[in-house]
Amino acid sequence: MRYLRGVAVPHDSVDIAIAVSIDGGLITPVVRGAHAMSLTAIGGEVRQLAGRAREGKLKPHEYTGACHFAPHHLRGGCRTTRNTKHESLNPEL
Repeated sequence: MRYLRGVAVPHDSVDIAIAVSIDGGLITPVVRGAHAMSLTAIGGEVRQLAGRAREGKLKPHEYTGACHFAPHHLRGGCRTTRNTKHESLNPEL
């Protein structure tokens, strides 16, 4: 949801970024068009993206341009990134 002049307006589409642990850190591939998918389809896409992420076979468009939200203790906030490959969300962990 977003708010426009105090009125809640739903987004036209929903993309979901998932965190996948890889050698050297995290990468966040994006499930695009999740609003139009069943939970089963989303799960299948997550498994496919996570597998390819661990193999190092993701293409840049599969892990860029998402808005990421993390709880405050993980340096939270929503931010749009061009490259969502992270060494760590919290280097103290």
